[in-house]
Amino acid sequence: MKYYISADIEGVAGSLDWNETDRSHGDYAKFAVEMTLEVAALCEGILSQDSKADILVHDAHDSGRNIDHRLLPEGVRLLRGWMGSPLSMIDDIDETYDALLFVGYHQGAGLSGNFLAHTMNTSLSEIRLNGKKTTEYQLHKLAAACFGVPTVLLSGEKICVVKLR
Repeated sequence: MKYYISADIEGVAGSLDWNETDRSHGDYAKFAVEMTLEVAALCEGILSQDSKADILVHDAHDSGRNIDHRLLPEGVRLLRGWMGSPLSMIDDIDETYDALLFVGYHQGAGLSGNFLAHTMNTSLSEIRLNGKKTTEYQLHKLAAACFGVPTVLLSGEKICVVKLR
């Protein structure tokens, strides 16, 4: 099977402050490692069940230069940076993928429950879809569905995972 993993940092374990998500702050490094470890654990889990799995990880936080490729299992491909596509956090997804998985996701702009709630960037107060406030997860899940790719996992901060599944 072919898996697409989109990874963000605001929803990884322990991330509670903007400084922990910004490369220019000292707190950032340990959360980049946490993001990497959560993605690596997911990849290892997939490979333990499907040793021939084709896995692409998209480092979808900020500059796209957060995940340490040396800590990912052998054979996992890593997409870093941005392609400028409207697909944004799932750049390069297409109908050849069997599943989409999200790691480190968070609540959306204008929604309560998370200190780091935002949708796409912090300058937007909210994004609405069909009149309802939406999240990065919801936007990208729907975009993947346009290619027939189902979302099979949402991992991140508690309020995001509980309210959106």
